[in-house]
Amino acid sequence: MFNYLLQQGRATTRNAIRLLDMLGYDPELVRDAGNAAAEFEHIGVWKKILAQKR
Repeated sequence: MFNYLLQQGRATTRNAIRLLDMLGYDPELVRDAGNAAAEFEHIGVWKKILAQKR
């Protein structure tokens, strides 16, 4: 299911985010990570994400 080999170039999958979901991480965290990745793909810049205390 997951390719653990390092490859040159830009990542084309979101396996790490899928893995977070599979491991049972907070759905909001998984959603926020997916949204951040989608935004990066669109604008090409990672925005700083601040952790929220709950």
